Amino acid sequence: MAGPSVLDSQVKAFREALTLWTAEHALEAMDRGELEDLLRVGVFLYEQTDARDRRWRLAMARGTRKHDRAAERRIEEAFAWWLRPCRAIEARIRRLEAGGSRVENADKFRRYHRLALAAAKDRDAESE
Repeated sequence: MAGPSVLDSQVKAFREALTLWTAEHALEAMDRGELEDLLRVGVFLYEQTDARDRRWRLAMARGTRKHDRAAERRIEEAFAWWLRPCRAIEARIRRLEAGGSRVENADKFRRYHRLALAAAKDRDAESE
């Protein structure tokens, strides 16, 4: 895996857009439609990052690719970045649901959040 990929560029663009959006508006101000848009993009980015990670690990297991710490670090950083806003997003989902709204992709987002947290915990344990 050489240099930044298209996915790296998408993650970076989404991160910058989210940073600008949240600087101008509180996450709390998002209506259900805006939150669902955010979740659609977040779910997509998680799935793409996870697919990249699985392809990379499979290639190493098959011996078609050598371990590359820089590539591993980019994947870890993408997952770590993805996790940063998750608690606030989860809280916003809960508030909307408590008010009777059904939030599209909320269950998938929650599942991916749990998976990303577990993977981060495993990586932290390996590095100790």
